[in-house]
Amino acid sequence: MDNPRAKERTIDNIALEQSNDNQMSLNEMLGGHWLHSVVEILADGPYHFNELKREIDEAYSCYISNKTLSYALKNLAKYGVVKRRVLSEKPKRVSYELTESGRDLLGVFALARDWETKWRGTPQRLAKSK
Repeated sequence: MDNPRAKERTIDNIALEQSNDNQMSLNEMLGGHWLHSVVEILADGPYHFNELKREIDEAYSCYISNKTLSYALKNLAKYGVVKRRVLSEKPKRVSYELTESGRDLLGVFALARDWETKWRGTPQRLAKSK
């Protein structure tokens, strides 16, 4: 004997899990440590892997490992922020560029920078605005 409430609860749980998966995916993408760096560099146009790595290392005075950059690029491609293009060259080369979605993120970053400039170091402003 099936309990109709149990089926509803199961369907609701599945819908909630799917919703949480989508939300988690967005949070993972936006929370990625290298997301901002990769997107900002790719704003200048397409880059090959080693060129992109070199640009990040120089622009941010830091070191990003091949593994970390590869992981970041795969995630950004997964979310449609970056387009990965395999070029028909010998040896095989791969090019990365921003998609329309990725270019839209540049506006989000600009707004975040404006917000940070306005509110940085002023916790009392945040408290007063409530």
